[in-house]
Amino acid sequence: MINKKDSADTFGQLLLDHHIQQKPVNYVIERDDGLINVDTTSGYFSFYEDWPKEEQFIIDQAISPVLDLGCGAGRHSLYLQTKGLDILAMDLSHGALEVARQRGVKKTLFGDIKNLPRFDLRFGTFLFMGNNFALCGDPQTMKRVIINLSEIALPYAKLIAHFRDPAPDNPHLDPVHREYHRQNRKKGLPVGQVQIRVLYRKLRTPWFKFYIPTIEEFTEIIESSCLWRIDTLIQKEQFVFAVVNHV
Repeated sequence: MINKKDSADTFGQLLLDHHIQQKPVNYVIERDDGLINVDTTSGYFSFYEDWPKEEQFIIDQAISPVLDLGCGAGRHSLYLQTKGLDILAMDLSHGALEVARQRGVKKTLFGDIKNLPRFDLRFGTFLFMGNNFALCGDPQTMKRVIINLSEIALPYAKLIAHFRDPAPDNPHLDPVHREYHRQNRKKGLPVGQVQIRVLYRKLRTPWFKFYIPTIEEFTEIIESSCLWRIDTLIQKEQFVFAVVNHV
């Protein structure tokens, strides 16, 4: 039996509370090894001028029409709308979509990155911002999603992604993460393969898989599809900013 509080729209509620209160709220990300991190919603409501210049650079490569995969509160969709691009903002959270609409996103869609709905149009850009590429859950699903996107891509389409490299070779890496990487290698898993859940007030998500690729893994996944080619790859500290072209 699934507890009601486990099946609620935890992510949507924390975004709604931020939007209603007009101030950030804190929430918890728990990893399956017991690691607890406290995060804030402020990033979901940030504006173009607040973003790193690398993020500004890649988002400005977007070509209409755009499919924003995992749009959250709609920060990227809202910016691209101001530039006159046609945006479809998709999320698996009804609460997040409601926030995006209230903030001005014109077109939204409830949908899952891992099981894309049918579309009547092809897209010029696919956005995977803020680690949303990791929502694919594992390398195999990520490869399948990349192939599926090719089927609804215009010939000149771009895939724009922003994620945090797990940086397993960083000598300054937290020993807790280093041990998690060691356990993953022992299990034959990528170092960035994790299982997490989000907790907010009395709500919590079910446990779900989250896969953050290294730069090398990301490159291999893209190139192995034979359908996409990396155009731009920028690394700033542990963050990666990528523009990938459809071929």
